[in-house]
Amino acid sequence: MEVYPRQRYSTVVLRAPASFINQTLWPEFLEIKSALDEYLNDATERIIREEVFGDSEEAEERAGAPANAPAVLSLQVREID
Repeated sequence: MEVYPRQRYSTVVLRAPASFINQTLWPEFLEIKSALDEYLNDATERIIREEVFGDSEEAEERAGAPANAPAVLSLQVREID
């Protein structure tokens, strides 16, 4: 097992043929991600409905952001050769 500088213990590095990644690993990841997204969305809606507001209707939108609004977080995903 190779460890890279500043690598977290939970990081996994896989060296595999592109065909395995494209035909097996990536489709499996997308399927699991979709199931997790659906589960988390359902759980979030249920918690909001039952515990916070009593329903899950959209909140009223207000014009403009508050003065102390946090900065926007940006996420970039890059393909590694």
